[in-house]
Amino acid sequence: MRLMAIVHSHPDTPPVPSASDLAEAKVPGVLSLIVGLTPVVELRAWQFVFSENGIAVRSKEVQIVQSCDSSRTVALL
Repeated sequence: MRLMAIVHSHPDTPPVPSASDLAEAKVPGVLSLIVGLTPVVELRAWQFVFSENGIAVRSKEVQIVQSCDSSRTVALL
């Protein structure tokens, strides 16, 4: 088995990685899916970029698209 993503919510802020999200990121190669709840429900995916010391230093957004050949949603890097 392989961990693919970690999901959490931001009840009062947009679904953008916070300073706390960066500080708590510990698993390179795993997507961070953030659900924003205000003012509307929104899902965004992020890939953390780690330094040589294993510290998340920034994030880059990963586009979420609907797969052409199935009904499931997939994230593309």
